[in-house]
Amino acid sequence: MIYDITHVLSIIRPNSSWSCDGDSYEGISWLDENTSQPTEEEIQTKIAELTAAEPLRLLRLERDRLIQQTDWEIQRNTERNIDSTELITYRNALRDLPQEIESGNISAPTLDDQGNLIFDNWPVRGE
Repeated sequence: MIYDITHVLSIIRPNSSWSCDGDSYEGISWLDENTSQPTEEEIQTKIAELTAAEPLRLLRLERDRLIQQTDWEIQRNTERNIDSTELITYRNALRDLPQEIESGNISAPTLDDQGNLIFDNWPVRGE
C-alpha cells in the first residue's frame, strides 16, 4: 500500500473535518475547529513510519492466511485422533515469524517495485 496525505490524515486526526486538493501539504484545507491541523513534519513522519512497517504488515497478512489454510486439518486430525505434531510445529513457526524477524534471527521482508512482498524465510511445512 502506498500511503499518502489523505490516508495519514484519517489516521492521525480521525473524525476531523478537512479536504485535500492534490497530494501536497499546501493542498490541505483544515475545516475542523476542534482539532489542530497536523504539521507537515507530523504527516511525513507518519508516512515514513507506515511505509517502513508495510513489509511486516503484508507478511502478517500472508502468515495469517497460511495458518487459516490449516485450520480444517487441525480440526479433522483432532476428530480422528491423528497426530498433528508436524502441522502444529509449522503453525507455530508461522506465528513466530514477526518475533524472529524483530529479534534478528531471520531476515526482514522487503517489497519489490510494485509493492509486493519479498520474503525467502517461510517455514517449510512437513507432510
